Amino acid sequence: MEKLLKCKGVIFLQFMHYKMKAKKTSCHAWIMITCEDIAMKMRTFEIYKKPVHYRMNKSKMKLASALDLYGHARIKVHQHDDESWL
Repeated sequence: MEKLLKCKGVIFLQFMHYKMKAKKTSCHAWIMITCEDIAMKMRTFEIYKKPVHYRMNKSKMKLASALDLYGHARIKVHQHDDESWL
């Protein structure tokens, strides 16, 4: 668990949809989960509008709605004997 707190990685979840006329998939909204969130077993995450900002520029991030909408997730952290995977 201590290694997760020191970790600087981020997980991005994108909600994609298919556009029939354009015949392509497009990102509708996204969620950002940090290692700190996982270590604290945080369960609610803000949903942001597209486009995804991988550099985490807070000034460009916009919530998907004026309402309080959150993505909910259950986080389970399994500890292995071999910690080389972290």
